[in-house]
Amino acid sequence: MDDFMTMDASEEMIERGDSWIKLLANLPGEPILDAIVQTKQPLGRFLQFNGRNWIACDNSKGEAIIEEFKHIETAVRWIHGEFKE
Repeated sequence: MDDFMTMDASEEMIERGDSWIKLLANLPGEPILDAIVQTKQPLGRFLQFNGRNWIACDNSKGEAIIEEFKHIETAVRWIHGEFKE
């Protein structure tokens, strides 16, 4: 990981500056990210690994925008609005 972010495995969070991204467990039969996209709740920023790619969800404003990335670093940059893919 780049030096701009740290991960606390016990809390399953990634910190970048003064904000946090929640890492979602990739459990079979538990479509957590799908539920966030459908209900727009809870608010926040989320990452989930689907076995091949990182799925980033920015639901910080209740819009649940998602994008898929090969690298976690790219997903984190996108979720913080550093670029548009």
